[in-house]
This record gives sequence, C-alpha cells and structure tokens, in this order.
Amino acid sequence: MIRVLVADDHPVYLDGLAAAIRRTEDLELVATCGDAAAAVRHIRAAPPDVAACNEISRAVHGFDRGGELEEAIARKTASVVEHRGRITGYTTGVAFTSHTVAETNIGLMALIGAATEFGRPGFLLPTRNHEVFTWCLKGGLRLVYQMTLMTVGLYNEPTGAYLPSVLY
Repeated sequence: MIRVLVADDHPVYLDGLAAAIRRTEDLELVATCGDAAAAVRHIRAAPPDVAACNEISRAVHGFDRGGELEEAIARKTASVVEHRGRITGYTTGVAFTSHTVAETNIGLMALIGAATEFGRPGFLLPTRNHEVFTWCLKGGLRLVYQMTLMTVGLYNEPTGAYLPSVLY
C-alpha cells in the first residue's frame, strides 16, 4: 500500500485528485492540504517509528542509534522513507553532524532528494558508493571537500546505504 498526501491550493483540483486516489487500489490517501506548508506540518506532526529505524540501523551498522534519532525528532530534523507501508530508511538530518541510514541506495537518494536543506558545510557521502555519488552530481550537487574518515578501535563495514556523521 502506497500512502499519499495531496497538497494543492486549488480546492476543485485537490478534491478531484483525492477522489481519484481513494478509488485507486494500492493507494491510501493519508491527508489533503491546501498548500505546501500545511503538508510539511502534517508530515512532521507524525513522528517516525523509532523501533523500525533502530532495526534498520542494526542491520546496516550492527547497533542502534535511537537516542540520536529521538533528539532529531525533537529538533524536527528527522525524516523517514517508506516503501510499501514499511519504513526502509531514516535521517537525523542531511548534514555534516547528522546521519542517514537506508536499506538501499534508492531509499538513500529519496532522503537526500527530500531534504529541505543541507546543514553546513554539507553532508558526508562515501564516494565508494558511486551510484549515489553520481546521482548527486547529476542532480546539481558538487563535491566541496574530499575527506577520509578514520576510526579508533573495532570497525565494522556498514552493509547498507548510509551517510555518516563526523560525530559518531
């Protein structure tokens, strides 16, 4: 089931599109909003499922980051991506000091593409993920700094798509 939120400032168009979605199998109309700002408020009012996000983090990194996610929810910088009614990725913000985790590159690209802003000085993207890196470049983003992140102690290579944070 694909969940849909419709936003438009023209009431007749909004009602017609909502009616068409209600009649379409595999689509669920979540809400209708009269403008984009109302749509953003509606989306941010429903907090993501932290437990589902922790499952994704454990699958990718081997541990959960629920504390950071709850802080991002409080700051209203967290977002999730869903596929077929299931959370498949989340972000605490697409920024240098935030992290993003997804099951697939498509989920990661959805989170980057949906970001309303990028925290300064940008975000970290492992260039070895050439599919997402190329997608970003084709989308008009640019490489600002080439960096090498290093760790002290045991390091487990993540097994999914992710944007690391310099803080963790």
